[in-house]
Amino acid sequence: MKMASGISYKNVAFISAKLATVGVLAYSLLIMAYALIRSSVTIFKMMPKDERQGILFLNSLSIAYAVVIFSLTMALVSSMGGALSGMILKKSLLVFNPLCNKKKAVLIGIIVFVMLLGMLYIIFYSALGPNLNHPEPLLFWFAFPAIFFCIACVKGSVLLNIILRNSL
Repeated sequence: MKMASGISYKNVAFISAKLATVGVLAYSLLIMAYALIRSSVTIFKMMPKDERQGILFLNSLSIAYAVVIFSLTMALVSSMGGALSGMILKKSLLVFNPLCNKKKAVLIGIIVFVMLLGMLYIIFYSALGPNLNHPEPLLFWFAFPAIFFCIACVKGSVLLNIILRNSL
């Protein structure tokens, strides 16, 4: 259902879900590279020269398999979150930025990011509890993905603002 607001909520949700999926897959590749490098260096230092090749191959295979399964699962969950985020951004822009001001759109994107990140932190904290008090899980499972999410919210807000402005 196309509205006078330039783009339907269905299309916003679909595009946002795709963007979230791409973000998860990109982050998964970074994590996989980090895990492969870190574990391979350790194996390389510890194993005798003639035994390294097979162990390095199996190490790479097991890390890749785990990352693929986990990233596909997270892509499903994140696509729903991305769709919801996109629809919240659109509604916020329509309500709080009827004149389609670019600076206001950036501010709305940041506010939506902070609000949704706060909700996500509460969910993560209730699921992981005290594990989030350690720096490594907090960085890998929350802070670094939040950077992707912040960029997506601000960029999505600006792009939606352009679409809405062009439909006036």
